[in-house]
Amino acid sequence: WMGEVIDSKYEVEELLGAGGMGMVFRARRALLGDEVALKILFPHFLKSDLQRRLFTDEAISTAQVNHPNVITIYDADVDERYKVAYMVMELLEGQSFKELMISEAPMRPSTLYPIFIQVCEGLHAAHHMSIIHRDLKPDNIFLAMSDEGELVAKVLDFGIAAVRGEVKEDEQNKLLGTLRY
Repeated sequence: WMGEVIDSKYEVEELLGAGGMGMVFRARRALLGDEVALKILFPHFLKSDLQRRLFTDEAISTAQVNHPNVITIYDADVDERYKVAYMVMELLEGQSFKELMISEAPMRPSTLYPIFIQVCEGLHAAHHMSIIHRDLKPDNIFLAMSDEGELVAKVLDFGIAAVRGEVKEDEQNKLLGTLRY
């Protein structure tokens, strides 16, 4: 994907990470020239109605939560040229909570409290919008620095989130997240 332009809008610059459903890249917006995070769903998942719906639901549900402790979604669509679904998010610099846990174990309560409070505030904002994350784990909490140099916890990956009141008996509701958590 390096150097490719997704949907004539996002030039792929660097691989940031990969997961079970896709990859996240650093990309540059052609129109504005700024950098964003570009999440691309692995193409074979587009064949599955369930996976396409989960990806769309993630973009929509996350975009509805406008809170400093939840990742901001700018755009989501399907690039017909490459036949991939993508999501464009704010680019975060820092580390996952899991990485911090590994490097600083055992952690002091004075380190944990501010992180947990911010995660709870982000989840509260999601719950206020009737969105339940369903896959909260250290990998889905990102720790970035604000412009003022303060630690900001961001809740990521609402890929299997559920909307209260819209629970359906289907395959999506059999997904429980990461069982270990």
